[in-house]
Amino acid sequence: ANEIVLPDWLHDAERTLSCMDEATKSIQSSSYKGYVMAIPQGRTQNEWLSCAKRMLDYDVDTLGVSCRYTEMFGGSRVLAVMALWGIINQSRSVNVQIHLLGCWGDPRIDVAPLLDMDFVSGVDSSLPAIHAKYGMVLDGYHVRPKGMIDIANDQYNHELLKGNVDLWRHLCQTVV
Repeated sequence: ANEIVLPDWLHDAERTLSCMDEATKSIQSSSYKGYVMAIPQGRTQNEWLSCAKRMLDYDVDTLGVSCRYTEMFGGSRVLAVMALWGIINQSRSVNVQIHLLGCWGDPRIDVAPLLDMDFVSGVDSSLPAIHAKYGMVLDGYHVRPKGMIDIANDQYNHELLKGNVDLWRHLCQTVV
């Protein structure tokens, strides 16, 4: 692996920071030399941003922005990322990147405008795979089907999965 994600607890800043403290100590005592991503958590905008600011006191390379936090910013991932970038700039941790975790909206609105920003390293999503698992073509506007991905046991139509991944990449590069 070239980047590991530190443990986090959804909406729980203090528990996330406590686990992060333990995990970073383990990393420092190991031979791991790759990148480290932390994912801020919180119940409010202020708590989420405060958590992110405290994370910058650690040796992290990336802060992840979950799609779950867009509602705190009026449904806008762009506003969440810009608020986070403001915290990063204030801390003078300008080498820290932002990674987009998941996408619940239209990726042309939620993701594409951000991928042009130098400080956004990328996006990941299970949407192409979860749609393929259920035999569905990703059209970019589907709600995520219920269910989890089981990499070891799921069966996929590989052509459908490839088509969904190709469409996902295209949508993430198309700003509307």
